[in-house]
Amino acid sequence: MNKEKLLSPAEAAYFLGKSIITLRRWDHQGILPAIRDSGNKHRRYKKNDLIVFLKKCKKPKLNHKYNTFIFDFDSTLFPHETLDEILKLTLKNDPKKDKKIKYIEDICRKGMEGKITLSESLNQRLNFAKLHKNDIQNYLNQCPSIEIEMQKCIHDLQKKGQSVFIISGGFSEWVVSLSQSTKIPTSQIFANQFIFNKNGYVTGFMTENPLCQNGGKPKLIQALRSSGMLQGDIIMIGDGASDLEVLTQGVADLFIGFSVYAQRQLVQNGTPYFFTKINEFNQFLKKLLS
Repeated sequence: MNKEKLLSPAEAAYFLGKSIITLRRWDHQGILPAIRDSGNKHRRYKKNDLIVFLKKCKKPKLNHKYNTFIFDFDSTLFPHETLDEILKLTLKNDPKKDKKIKYIEDICRKGMEGKITLSESLNQRLNFAKLHKNDIQNYLNQCPSIEIEMQKCIHDLQKKGQSVFIISGGFSEWVVSLSQSTKIPTSQIFANQFIFNKNGYVTGFMTENPLCQNGGKPKLIQALRSSGMLQGDIIMIGDGASDLEVLTQGVADLFIGFSVYAQRQLVQNGTPYFFTKINEFNQFLKKLLS
């Protein structure tokens, strides 16, 4: 009988559609252990083990009938990075608009990828443009709504008795308003909050809110769980580094990378559950709860 051919990390990575770095991380974390050669130096994989792993990835096991699904807002539940879009409105008559917009988007990207802290990302962007309450309202008057497919996804979860939360590093001044179509109770929506002066201009944000800090989402979720507000397993859905922290810090039972609007390599490398199409994401949730 022929001995089964073992795959190299490069071959296994190609088969799974992941990077070698991801396989190395999964090996260390025990997610997908590799086989070591006799010298215990080189990692190898059985193709059948990879097939079994892929099948498990398609439907992880939940331990409860009723669970808590937590959605990030910007570039996950909602198609835009809202703060960036509102700041762009304040620059419409600025002769250096294009250069400043590029800077704002670059700062946002660095924050989402974990290259700078969340508080640094927020402060640097807010310091670059003078934001007024009217700018927020102007954006709300013209911005898109949450896509119908995502609204249906939320409603389907709610019909099945699942608890749905929004936990966002964005700001409640628009997150609450833009989330109304989902029928998620305001008591289950958490976001940062601005500080305004008497003339209606933003002067800062409430720094005591954990959501403006790295590690803030895991800290808040742990507090909500301790208070009894969260039921069953905790499933985090998001597109950025702060969302992935909920898994890496041991607060979430499952993390789903949602990259329909923004694809970030850090998130793709951090989870086998990674979706770039809304219909595939919705199908995964249906299987998860079947």
